[in-house]
Amino acid sequence: MNREEIKAMYSMRDILSKCGLPQPNHAGFIKCPFHKGDHTASMKIYDKDFHCFGCNANGDIFTFIQKFYDISFNTASKLNKTPKHKGIVTADSLAVRVWAGTEHEKLKKKPYIKKGTRVEICDTIKDAEGNPWYYIRIRSLRYGHIYGFSSAKFIKQVKKSQKRTLL
Repeated sequence: MNREEIKAMYSMRDILSKCGLPQPNHAGFIKCPFHKGDHTASMKIYDKDFHCFGCNANGDIFTFIQKFYDISFNTASKLNKTPKHKGIVTADSLAVRVWAGTEHEKLKKKPYIKKGTRVEICDTIKDAEGNPWYYIRIRSLRYGHIYGFSSAKFIKQVKKSQKRTLL
């Protein structure tokens, strides 16, 4: 699938849902996720693009995803979905930033995983500050495999042969 085919397939409303954001109000506005202090909805959502009248952020569905996840299109297109390592969640509760992809169209909010949950680490990227984030795969009885991002500081890598221990 090329960029234009993807753009034809998804609207901005689809992207908002996949990012776990609310749908626009009756006038087509949402609170901007890209700047702080947005007390009233300042981002206009059009069918295939957006514009924030507060911070001037604008673009198409790809620009929105890149800004929302702080990741470049080239990086996103190169992410590996094949697990390289196993991991265990070390935080009490961890929200996974789910990628706005074609899988799991009915997934309406970020999945939360509990301490001790096993995940599969597919890839590692760095955020703007240089902190590592894992691109992980988790299993869901309802949705099958779900891919998303989590800060590496909340997941401990384990050897594949390491036995599961209660935490």
